[in-house]
Amino acid sequence: MRAAFIYPPFSKSIQTTLPEFVNENEGCFPPLGVIYVASYLKEHEKDCDILVIDSVCEKLDYNGIGEKVSAFSPDIVGISCWTFSLVDALEVAREVKRRKPSTYVCLGGPHVTIYPEETVSFEEVDFVITGDGEKPFAELVRQLKGGGSLSQVPNLYYKEKGKIHKNHTSYSETDLDSLPFPDRTFTPIASYYSIMDRERPVTTMVTSRGCPFQCTFCFQQDTGWRYRSASSIIAEMERCIDLGIKNFFIFDETFTVNKKRVIDLCDEIKKRKLKITWSCRSRVDTIDEEIMDKLKEAGCQRISFGVEAANEAVLKRLDKKIKISQARKVFKWMKNKGLISLADFMIGCPEEDKDKTYETIKLAIELDPDYAQFSLLTLFPATTLYKEALKEGVIKKDVWLEFAKNPNPAFEPPLWNIYSKEEAKRLLAVAYRTFYIRLSYILKRAMKIRSASEFSKYAKAGISLIKSALKGGG
Repeated sequence: MRAAFIYPPFSKSIQTTLPEFVNENEGCFPPLGVIYVASYLKEHEKDCDILVIDSVCEKLDYNGIGEKVSAFSPDIVGISCWTFSLVDALEVAREVKRRKPSTYVCLGGPHVTIYPEETVSFEEVDFVITGDGEKPFAELVRQLKGGGSLSQVPNLYYKEKGKIHKNHTSYSETDLDSLPFPDRTFTPIASYYSIMDRERPVTTMVTSRGCPFQCTFCFQQDTGWRYRSASSIIAEMERCIDLGIKNFFIFDETFTVNKKRVIDLCDEIKKRKLKITWSCRSRVDTIDEEIMDKLKEAGCQRISFGVEAANEAVLKRLDKKIKISQARKVFKWMKNKGLISLADFMIGCPEEDKDKTYETIKLAIELDPDYAQFSLLTLFPATTLYKEALKEGVIKKDVWLEFAKNPNPAFEPPLWNIYSKEEAKRLLAVAYRTFYIRLSYILKRAMKIRSASEFSKYAKAGISLIKSALKGGG
């Protein structure tokens, strides 16, 4: 049997809450989700031929994807589907069916986990797998190959005689160490990079799944936290080093949940003398100076923190459970220890007004991270805030459900009704302009540039930033 996995392009992705220049200049990262599923299939179905297509990295349009699929002639295609890329995922599915109607099409990912029945209802979609997809997809291939029963496949939605069927057997991987490492040779390793990293190639790594926190704006809220052992992480890092990869971005929602696991990992990296650099995401309430010291000793260079807002009432409404005093302390430690810091902030939160928005911008300048990212608070599906917005009449109808049934690239994600969309975008531009177009910041960044290519990279991003900020007015 032949299986192709496709990470769709962003040709018709819906508008995000980040400015255009951020999306354009962020970098390009491997699609670990589809690579994990492909790698599990490779290990457990030895006679299965596998192709992975990263449309973003390979700069493929629908026709280019279709040509690669036609040349490979798969029996089944798995397509990654996020809500913002739903239109693209369905376009890819149509392209596959147009070229070879008998090919099975299966969608997986965050969007289909929230809207499984709506997604499998589309004519071009045969199957939907919700949640962790490694074992269910392999089981689906096994049943299709052997003419077995689809009812044996966990997390599966499918159509039969015009009716949608949902399998009641559910699966969530609790032993992450048992999964094979993602086989990065499926995609062009050398093509992945980040604007914030000097070395290429860059790869992402997942050392845990889920999140133990309950932030009301996040669809990952209270999803439980499952984690890999330090020995498993080290073994994957060594595999990557053998492939020429020495720069890692750990993509966990919060890497520093378990202090002992972090320290054990850092001690082992140091003990084995791994020559690597890496970055991770943390929270200001799950890190201390001891952890920072361990991270730096182990080659961690950059840590991202979600600060979100400067006002305690806003943070409480977001159920963030952090204090501004913690943020001040953490960013001071980061600066003293020479670690690169990134802070995330949101504009347009419940309980916010214009004074509080400027308070957040002022806090960003006070904390003085190396990088700041501002976004508009978006009411994403399946989040507590979205449900509250529907209940309180902030939005009048379930717009995400309507989008799931009738996707349109012109769809604009809903915001809380603090500002009009025009005013929210203007304030977002003000935030970026105020933080980045400061002489002190520009001089600080310029002093850290080490090469002509690095200068070119930052200059390009800077020009895009200035254009976007000026266009935003204010």
